[in-house]
Amino acid sequence: MPVQAGQNADKGTVQDVFLFSPPARFPSTVESPGKIQAPQRRTGFRAARFLQNCFSRRDWGGLAMVAAVAMIAAWLVCLPFSTAVQQTTINRFHLATRSFAAWAVQQPIPPMYNLENRYWLAHQRLTPDQLVVPPAVGIKTGMVNHFPTRLATFADSRARMMQNPLETWLYVRSRYQSQQRTTEWRLRPDDGGGWVLTGGPLE
Repeated sequence: MPVQAGQNADKGTVQDVFLFSPPARFPSTVESPGKIQAPQRRTGFRAARFLQNCFSRRDWGGLAMVAAVAMIAAWLVCLPFSTAVQQTTINRFHLATRSFAAWAVQQPIPPMYNLENRYWLAHQRLTPDQLVVPPAVGIKTGMVNHFPTRLATFADSRARMMQNPLETWLYVRSRYQSQQRTTEWRLRPDDGGGWVLTGGPLE
């Protein structure tokens, strides 16, 4: 017999209570084994729902983020087709943008593998012909995937050059389709242990 309210529980064991008690009834969420309902899927694009939520909640930060992503995507889509976008991207890599503000606005745009960037490092000034056929000795050349001027301003090559007191010439050529730019940089050591970087375009 199950233990009734008000009776002494010592009269029956826990097993007796468990075996002879009426089974508890719980609400069933499944009508029958063959009628399991699948969760409902939301319709529509997630981006559209995100924009709708931003407008309804006046989330200006979210809208600004979407606008920035859209502008970056539009810039990258235009890169293969617009010579103006190509030249602007090249100028960015050569520190030749018209203003610092215009250069800074482009920083969120991914720079990796956008252009063909070749560099030449030498302790003597090179002629345009020597850039086509470099001398056998006394020059280092290679490819850089982005921001080639970092060879003189940031990368480990800057540290190596600063250990050498000789004057160094850095040539950088960036190319995209028919657009290209070559810049000549002259690096002179100063009395403070740094470098004075001067230069300008060759073409």
